[in-house]
Amino acid sequence: MLYKSFISVWPLLLSLGHAGTFDTCSTSEADTCSCPTTPVKRFQSRDFTFPEHLFPRTADSCSDGTPPCCVETGPGPLQVSPSTSKTNLQCGSKFGDDKLDVTDGVTYTIEDCPAAGPYSGEKCLHVAITPASGASVAGIHLQVDDKPITVNTKLGQWSFNSYCTTSPSECWVPVDAIIATFENPTVASLCDTSVYVAVGIDVAGKACASSATCFNQGTTIGSGNWFMYFKLDLQCPDTCLSKCCCPVTPPHPPETKSCSIGTAFGYGSGFINLNGDPVGPALSGSGCKRWGWYFTPTKATLTTGISGSLIVGAGQNDITKGTNVGSWSASLSGSKVNVQYNLYDDDTNGHFDLAEVHIYAACTAPSKCAPGQYTYVFPSGTLSGSSDTSYSASIQVDGTCSSYYLIFHAAVNESFPSSATCPAEAE
Repeated sequence: MLYKSFISVWPLLLSLGHAGTFDTCSTSEADTCSCPTTPVKRFQSRDFTFPEHLFPRTADSCSDGTPPCCVETGPGPLQVSPSTSKTNLQCGSKFGDDKLDVTDGVTYTIEDCPAAGPYSGEKCLHVAITPASGASVAGIHLQVDDKPITVNTKLGQWSFNSYCTTSPSECWVPVDAIIATFENPTVASLCDTSVYVAVGIDVAGKACASSATCFNQGTTIGSGNWFMYFKLDLQCPDTCLSKCCCPVTPPHPPETKSCSIGTAFGYGSGFINLNGDPVGPALSGSGCKRWGWYFTPTKATLTTGISGSLIVGAGQNDITKGTNVGSWSASLSGSKVNVQYNLYDDDTNGHFDLAEVHIYAACTAPSKCAPGQYTYVFPSGTLSGSSDTSYSASIQVDGTCSSYYLIFHAAVNESFPSSATCPAEAE
């Protein structure tokens, strides 16, 4: 069999395209890129000629924190199959008969070639030999071929000897030099191929009276002696060559419906109960003998502003029975009382919206406590009844009063799953 001398293929690489590398995706890329819903395309790199050390990187990340997905796969970096990554170092015709034999004494890996060597930046087959304790290695002989090795003589002339050193006892063979041994047919890479490796060492030491020869345990080379070669399986497990940053798609919200849950009154510091129980005085107007609260802030206090909670269903003025659906605030500015309602709309506190808004704001107590008779009733068409989580109103009052009467009322809806039964309304 002919052995071609190692020919660098680097000039050819400059003219060949190969898969691009991907570090991060920008936010704009994430917005326009979508992950495939079908199996990803497999990139057939074996159709092209480029050495193993140019396989693209795969450690992609998305700068905006969105998860990446693979849009193109292909062979990853070359590696030795784990099942053939090591073999015994045998120093006689039968392993175990010689004190110099070493279990798993020869290991094979694909690594970066030494940075200080002539093949820096490339990938190498690294053959590491571990001799028996006390033995010293006087010489290393190495042959690598794409076919089973047949020549077991003239070890000093084997073509791969120059890649080896005795201290440390190892060989660094550029992958491209191995590719060059494949003649019929030629190959673009060593992915999913097998190569045959014969490595022998000359050993001297206390364990032997004279020098001995040890080989990687495997198949006998030809006839006439017991020297051996080992079949090395190489592989390039598929990896991701191209990734896409995919925007996080929020789960589809469940279908819901809006249910009326009842009446809310404003509650807060300085409250007085409409019916005077337990905090009076009670209002004497029509319909005021019910639960709920009113406020009588001074002009100065209202000018500074007051606020509190909106409570639904606090029968008998017991707020522990009610539901806090949001907040209210009020302040006096000249001759106007500005009122703001804000309802909760989140998964923790609930999803509420306003169906009706009624506000009493005046210098004197109300003669009627029916919300529809208050000084402010929301105008028709200003509430949708399904999506109003806030509301503001500016109510005209006499700006010269020393104090004011205020009642904050609302009819409130809550969002429930469409399959649920709406609860009874709280009065």
